[in-house]
Amino acid sequence: MTIQTSPTLNAIKTIAAETATAAGQLLARRFDPAGTLARRKADASLVTEADLEADRFILAALQRQTPVRQC
Repeated sequence: MTIQTSPTLNAIKTIAAETATAAGQLLARRFDPAGTLARRKADASLVTEADLEADRFILAALQRQTPVRQC
């Protein structure tokens, strides 16, 4: 059985804000005014390697900060 710990609403807001800020900084460092390569996703929208890196960063940060414990 898996039970997820339940952080308070304020803790969740803090985690979300800090994670979003850090992901934004990651994207800003990857920004290239000369342009960047992008590929099309299945829904025809564009995605860059920086987008995917930020997504991985956000998921990992949220998993670290909102752990699931095994019972």
